[in-house]
Amino acid sequence: MVSYRQSHNQQWLTNARVQQHMAAWVQDPSRPPTLLYYDLRYDSKCNLSCITCGPEFSTLWKRELGIPITDYQLSVNRQEVLAAEKIYFAGGEPLIIDQYTDLLRYLAANDFAGEVSINTNLTSLRPDVLDSIQAIGRISLVVSVDAYGTVDEYVRYPKQWSKFINNLEMVQSAGIAFNFNSVASAISVLGWDRLPELDQYGPDHWFLFALQLPPELQIQNLPAPLKLRARSNIEHMMSMRYYQQDRKFGSVIDTLLKELDTPGEPARVLGRIAELDARRRIDHADYIGVNLMDYKE
Repeated sequence: MVSYRQSHNQQWLTNARVQQHMAAWVQDPSRPPTLLYYDLRYDSKCNLSCITCGPEFSTLWKRELGIPITDYQLSVNRQEVLAAEKIYFAGGEPLIIDQYTDLLRYLAANDFAGEVSINTNLTSLRPDVLDSIQAIGRISLVVSVDAYGTVDEYVRYPKQWSKFINNLEMVQSAGIAFNFNSVASAISVLGWDRLPELDQYGPDHWFLFALQLPPELQIQNLPAPLKLRARSNIEHMMSMRYYQQDRKFGSVIDTLLKELDTPGEPARVLGRIAELDARRRIDHADYIGVNLMDYKE
């Protein structure tokens, strides 16, 4: 697979301003850095508690676990931000965090010439936020979606699929560039049978990752009978254009198929799901269409 470091090297080492700075730094290592890329994470405020996430990235997770919520204050120099090549927003959920939306409004009002990328679950899209997004020339959304329909509602609890699709249609109608971002887990792959249908909305790209944490939800831990369903769904993704055109996407698909052949520990995924269901007072079978507890060994 291609690492985060490798991806950024490919992007930045060919940038003219980066090359100029590095050449000048060789002559004078004491010179101050040139800030070209901002990775801003103001807060962990989030309206979802995804099963593959945790309290460090979601205030809803904190509420669910009874963990005190701490307010974070991240100060940035807005004038310096205006000179950046790229700004990346992550959270939490950036589109419901006031510091993000205020900065977006500022960038739009001051004709920001760089690139903006926002990692969002797209479950909230206020009109004023949409206006700011449309006013920035080079902007794209990285839209997180791990499965299709009710399976995604379980994985990204308590997501409302219909509201997500409505917001996605608004983004499409407004001509806003976006990419999909999906994480393959033992549960999400059970909802991949219709996931390729989302390609009709016209994403520029589709980022795909194999889950590493929490380890209980890795796909090798699926009960053996459900691995057949998972394999069929994963192979269905091989028909997508990304499998042929993007070696990173293709390598994840190939890796997932290999991991399905790896013996796992089904008791781990069953225990994790039972714990989530009990705490949230829901039944996973209502969402994913199969009762995992039927596969207890």
